[in-house]
Order: sequence, then structure tokens, then C-alpha cells
Amino acid sequence: VLFPEQYVSFNYLAGWVYFHELAHTDLASNSSVWRECTALLSKSADGSMHHVANMDQSPPAVRNVTLHVRFVNGSAARKPLFEGVDWYWFTTGTSRMVLPGVVSVQENWRFSQLSHKVVLQDIQAGVVPQIYVFRRSLERVAAMNPPITFDEMVDEWSNTRLAAPFYIVMAGAKSGEAAIIARNKTGVAAPNGVLRMDSGQWYLVQTNYDHWRKDDKNDPRRTAAETLLEEYGAKAGSSDLGLFAVSGTFPVHNPHTAYTAVMSARDGTLLPFVRVSMCPLYPASTFHDSEYCVPHD
Repeated sequence: VLFPEQYVSFNYLAGWVYFHELAHTDLASNSSVWRECTALLSKSADGSMHHVANMDQSPPAVRNVTLHVRFVNGSAARKPLFEGVDWYWFTTGTSRMVLPGVVSVQENWRFSQLSHKVVLQDIQAGVVPQIYVFRRSLERVAAMNPPITFDEMVDEWSNTRLAAPFYIVMAGAKSGEAAIIARNKTGVAAPNGVLRMDSGQWYLVQTNYDHWRKDDKNDPRRTAAETLLEEYGAKAGSSDLGLFAVSGTFPVHNPHTAYTAVMSARDGTLLPFVRVSMCPLYPASTFHDSEYCVPHD
């Protein structure tokens, strides 16, 4: 036993299942934990969709327990169903997943503070935890023949009852299948809360702020990512390599970036990479740095 003084009980693990929800309440300290993520979606010239996801999270130790997991059915054949990556695996759920031929999906934190009494009431009522939202759907869809469509997945995840809000970022197996859903507890957060990739777009970026509002001036990850993609152009930027390059550039990749997942619903692949904490030598010469790094003299 490595840490005999730290007792892990059933109640402790059950509490971790609802970590996301409880972290939105007045019981949590918003100043002590970084809650960030970046999602990058693109469409290449041949219509293939690309999805790269950064998970930014403290404490740094989560890098040591990040696992790439495969979900299989319970038959003797042990057929692979879908894949995921996270450090939440001990809850038996993950926040980044790929179901081959259907969807790649990730969760991003959406800021709000809720009453812990209301959240506990939702938990007692059996509202599905955030960490199980994707797994629950993909388990059902993987058993369907034929599976449901991407648009049906968008509709389902736009209406699943939640105990705390978050963003859902997803890409499909067909050209142009990309969506960002800003969720509240009961549905889409605003009349324009579902952002789709139109015919004239080749990329979408989501961090932790509503897409219909300007980027937070103290947290310019979305602005930085969009600027880089424009500089790369569609030929270089609309690929796994192009998106991964953006995901690895400050401040998109910053000291809190724990891992990056490169996902494809069309190919049914998920490639995760644990990231090293990174801060440029002169952050002030790039983008606003107050959220991430202390400028050097």
C-alpha cells in the first residue's frame, strides 16, 4: 500500500463520479483548480473530419494516471465497441471518446456556480453524471444496426438531463459533421447554443466560453487557435498534424495541459498524448499571459 493513511471508500469513489457537478457548486474553490479545455475541429479538402482535444487540468499528477481505454462487449468474442482517454477512468467513464463510423466527442468545462443543495437533489434523483453521458449513449448506439445518425446524436446530447452545465464538442464520420453544444442543465443554453460547421467553414474552435461571445481577454486560447489556423490556411491546418500543431502552441498548450487526444470518427481512431507542462521563455511577446505564466525580467 503506497499511501496507507489515505483510505479510499465506496463513498469516496461515488463522490468522484459526480466530481464535475460538485465542482460547479458553492462548496468548491474556483481559485484553486484550473478548469480548461480546448477543442479543434476541421474539414479537409476531401471532406474528412479531424478532431483534436486538449484536456487542461490541475493537479499536474493527473498526467501520471491518464489512460487510453477500450470498451468491449461482454461476450466471449470481446468485440471492441469504442475508445476513450482520461484520468477519470476509475469512475469507469471518460470525457473524450470515439465510436467508429459515428462520432468523436469531448467535454469542455462551462463556468457557472450552482447551489450544492440543488446539485445534491439532482444526484439523489439519479441525474446521469457528466462522466457517464457519453458512455451511456455510445454503449446503446454501438449495439444498434444501423447506428443512429450524427444529427440524432446532436439532438440526444442537446437534451440529456444534466446536474451541471458543460460544452459538448463532436465530429462525425461524414463531411461537415461538426457541432459545438453549449449546455445548461435542461437543454441548449441559448437559441444559438448549437454551433454547426456551415459549407463555407473549414474549422471550429471551442474553449470554455460561449461561442456567441468574445473570447475572454485574460484567457485567449480560442483567439490564439483561430489566429494560428488562419495563418496555416486550410491546406496545412485542416489535418491531424495541423490541429496537433495548434494544440501544442502556447497558450493553447500551457502549463495546465495534461493530455491531447487526436480523434477520427471516420477512421475509428483515438491517439492520446500526455503533454509536458509548457510555458514560453517570453510569454508576454505572444498573447496575454496573466492566466498562465509569469513574464521573465
